[in-house]
Amino acid sequence: MILNSIFSGSPRSQAVPLECLSDSHRITQGSIAVYRRFYGLDAITLCDDDLFHMLSAVLTRALETVPNASESDGQLIYCKTQTHNTFSDDGWLRSLADKHGLSRWETFSWAMTNCASAIVAMHFLEHSSTYAPVILITGEKAFHPSVSALSVGLLSEIPAASVLNVRADGWRVLATHVQHLGGFYENPDQIKTVERRRLQEIYADAFRTFIDNSLTRYRPMLRGNAVLVPHNLNLPVTKAVIRQLGWEDRMRYGDVAHLGHAYCSDLFLNLDRLTALEGTALPEQVILVAAGTGVTFASCMLERERVS
Repeated sequence: MILNSIFSGSPRSQAVPLECLSDSHRITQGSIAVYRRFYGLDAITLCDDDLFHMLSAVLTRALETVPNASESDGQLIYCKTQTHNTFSDDGWLRSLADKHGLSRWETFSWAMTNCASAIVAMHFLEHSSTYAPVILITGEKAFHPSVSALSVGLLSEIPAASVLNVRADGWRVLATHVQHLGGFYENPDQIKTVERRRLQEIYADAFRTFIDNSLTRYRPMLRGNAVLVPHNLNLPVTKAVIRQLGWEDRMRYGDVAHLGHAYCSDLFLNLDRLTALEGTALPEQVILVAAGTGVTFASCMLERERVS
C-alpha cells in the first residue's frame, strides 16, 4: 500500500490569531498566554465552509490524480474524532461520493479511535491487503467552545484528502501498530474523577511505552535517517516522551504554531510540510505517531518509493 498524494486546506481557510478566538473557542487572555507559552500556539486555522463543502474542496483536487475514478472501484473513508460533530442520518458521505462521480466506490466513516483514526484506518487497510484506490478524508468543524478548546491545545478546521494505491511512487506503508487502553473509553467530561486522575498519571508513560514498542517492531526495517512525525497536541508531553527515547533530534513537527490541532488531519499536514521543506534531503523513512482519546495509540512506518 502506497500513500501517493496529500491535498489539504481550502481557499476559504485562514489563520486566526489567538486573540480573535474569544467567541469561537471561549478563551481568555490568561489562557492565551498558557497556550502560547506551553503549547507553542500563536494562531489556529478556521474555514468558512461547512463540513460538506470543506471536504468536497480537497476531494475534488485529490480525484484529479486518480485515473478513471468514476469507472473503477475504490474506497472513500472519512476519518473523524467526534461522533457529535458530523452528520449521521442523511447519507452525507454517500452523497459526497456520488457528487464526485464515485458511485462505484465504497464509503464508510472511521471513528471511535478519535485523533488516531486515520492511522488506525491505514492499519486496517494494511491488513486487508486492498489494492484498489483509497482516499482518506479528514478534518472537522470546531463548532463549539466546549469541544474546540482543550486544556492541552486548540482545534483547527483543516480538511485533507490523502490518496493511496494509484501510482507506484510515494510513501510505501511498511508496518503499522495500534494499541487501545480500553479502561478510559468514556468521554473526558464523563469520566470519573479517580479514573481521570489515573489517566493523567499513566498517560505519558503509556505513550512512551507504545512508541518504544513501535520502534522495536520497526527496528529490523529501520534506516539511520528515519524521522518521527507526531500529531499537534500536547507538545510538552510529546517532546518529553520522545526525548526520553533518544529521538529528539529526529523528530519533525508541522507548523504547530499556526495550525493548532486539526483532528485526524494533523499527521498528513505534517508529512506534507516535511516533504515540501526537506526537498532532496527528505529522509527515506518516516514514522507517524498519533494518540486519540479513548485511549488509542497508533503509529505507521513509511518508506519513500521512487520511480526511476
